[in-house]
Amino acid sequence: MILEEWFQLKAKQFHCLGYDQVTSTDIASFFFEFAWKRKTPNFYTEQVNVIVRLTPNQYFDFRTMQIQTNQSTTLEDIDFSELF
Repeated sequence: MILEEWFQLKAKQFHCLGYDQVTSTDIASFFFEFAWKRKTPNFYTEQVNVIVRLTPNQYFDFRTMQIQTNQSTTLEDIDFSELF
């Protein structure tokens, strides 16, 4: 199973928890832009283990950080709809 399939599985788990707007691409972005930005786990099984353990809190902390560091200057410029 490639990583994309694990990202899709995690997105489906988020959907079951009521977070329907989270996609597998969003999950992949969390790992490649944040969690694994400096160091990707060496082994496939380690990568899968980290994906499986991802919680909604960890993901939404990342999304909140993205919004806070975004170049938008006013709240009207930010689209919060995808977070709900």
